[in-house]
Amino acid sequence: MRHSWGNDDPIKKEMDELAQLWVNETDQTKKDALIDKYIRLDNHRLEAEKIRANGKINADTLFNGAVTIGLALLTLNFERFDILRSKVANLWLRRRG
Repeated sequence: MRHSWGNDDPIKKEMDELAQLWVNETDQTKKDALIDKYIRLDNHRLEAEKIRANGKINADTLFNGAVTIGLALLTLNFERFDILRSKVANLWLRRRG
């Protein structure tokens, strides 16, 4: 899985280093400490990606925005036409016959 942070991500680099140390470690206590640190970094990375994902504009957001703007424009057009129609009707009724 490729991250949007690119290849210079320090968390990813440290996770890779921890994984390499973990593979080469023979002492189980040190291995467990490396695994715990790796898991904490991974959880931190996942939380950061969730925050980034929440700020993105998806298809639903675009659709809802377009519908809202469309309805607003239709409402303004109707109101403008309604005002014009009422003024014309008022002038038509006031005309001398």
